[in-house]
Amino acid sequence: MFRATAMRLRILYRAWLLRLRVHPVQTAYLLENLRAGEVAVDVGSHEGGFCYWMRKRVGPKGKVYAFEADPRSAQYEREIVRWLGFDNLVIEEKTLSLRPSGAESSTVASETIDDYFARASRPVSLIKINAEGQVLEILRGGHRILTEDRPHLVFQCDRRHHGGDSIRPVFDLLMAKGYTGWFFLGNRQVDLTEFDEDLHQQPGATPYVSNFVFKHPDRRP
Repeated sequence: MFRATAMRLRILYRAWLLRLRVHPVQTAYLLENLRAGEVAVDVGSHEGGFCYWMRKRVGPKGKVYAFEADPRSAQYEREIVRWLGFDNLVIEEKTLSLRPSGAESSTVASETIDDYFARASRPVSLIKINAEGQVLEILRGGHRILTEDRPHLVFQCDRRHHGGDSIRPVFDLLMAKGYTGWFFLGNRQVDLTEFDEDLHQQPGATPYVSNFVFKHPDRRP
């Protein structure tokens, strides 16, 4: 009983910290664009703060798939599922990427979004990504999901994690599939046409922009 109570308090603290102080706009977007019974994906779920709100929003008939490469964070999330009975939350200790599993640079299992969801619940309604420098690889591995399911996309993308290279290829890939993008500037959601990489991602920029959302016009509001 004590273990379950302690874990509940910890996840509640982290979830409300994200919603009220750390990432209030992103959390609000997740809540506004998920419905009961839907399937959501959290790539780079860390300790489950976003997962808490996502699984709460989709409810018992929905499903959230959380992918976390760090073994300690993944184990903590599995304990949350076990002790708190979060039956609609699936924890996977792996990465989602275009790169095949078994690469010498990583000991963590990896597969593409398309391959994973060939055997998991669909359609996917929303994908949230927080994977430093891997957004393009992850999206490239989700051609079928992006084309057929057209999920909402919420992700962090920063050229500091791309070796200083432009992050425009990420936007180009999504726009080629019919997506429209926005970025979060403080508490505002601004059209992507106003994003200036040299201005909004220069060192010391206030606010510094690294959070984006993309939506397909055929996706319901």
